[in-house]
Amino acid sequence: MGLTDAPLAVWIIISALLGLVIGSFLNVVIYRWPIGESIVFPGSHCGSCNAKVLPYDNIPVVSYLVLGGKCRSCRAPFSIRYPAVELLTGALFAIAAAIDGPGWKLVFDCLFIAMVIPLVFIDAAVRLLPAVITVPGLGIALLSCFFFPKLVGMSQKMGGGGFVLGLGTSPDWYASLVNAAAGATLGGGLLFVLGIAYEIVRKREGMGLGDVSMMCFVGAYLGWELTLLTILIASVAGSVVGVVAARGRRIDEFQVPFGVFLGVGAVVSMLAGSRMIGWYLGLMQ
Repeated sequence: MGLTDAPLAVWIIISALLGLVIGSFLNVVIYRWPIGESIVFPGSHCGSCNAKVLPYDNIPVVSYLVLGGKCRSCRAPFSIRYPAVELLTGALFAIAAAIDGPGWKLVFDCLFIAMVIPLVFIDAAVRLLPAVITVPGLGIALLSCFFFPKLVGMSQKMGGGGFVLGLGTSPDWYASLVNAAAGATLGGGLLFVLGIAYEIVRKREGMGLGDVSMMCFVGAYLGWELTLLTILIASVAGSVVGVVAARGRRIDEFQVPFGVFLGVGAVVSMLAGSRMIGWYLGLMQ
């Protein structure tokens, strides 16, 4: 029996463990990129005393709990973000495995998750969405079209988006590529236009190019229909959080890192968007 024949539960466990390990690396990206430090050298070290973190002190989640969340050398506290990112990555990898099962879709979905998570945390910390993640992400999104079909909103059956565009007899990879181009154009273009409109009306920047670049990447991976859902979820979540966090201040003067909510919307759309759209369309019948 090959690995692909293993029970789904095995794939979920493997994915969760892999997610914990990758989450540990994502913590390095999240911490070091904003301060301009290499993500490769030097090795893991304490930010307070620069003591090297030994391999047995670098086990995801476990080491944090054993050490009480503190450096072994100087006892300076480590941020709770470290185990949180590891657990979040592991959980999302496991959910993706449960939904996808083994195959290329699972591989690319986990790659997508692993690129969105640092964007969310970096934007929350320093209000930036690094192109060093979004640009390669766009390339990976386009590459994925050749490995598994992404036809949400581009069904090639009669009446579907692909059929309307004359792609009814086209190979899946081509319809997927058209969907990716439409998603990137819609996602990045819509935010760009909204940002320009806000700047004209309010006389100040409202949407950075980082958000535009992020949605080009997200849109290319999800396709046009799930891109719209992503922006809807992000807008609703951002508005609710903004109103609550403003606490009496003028809401138009309170800025929230929109990339955080775009990331949440993107992952939710990737994992459950098709079901959400199907449920909504069912209500319309």
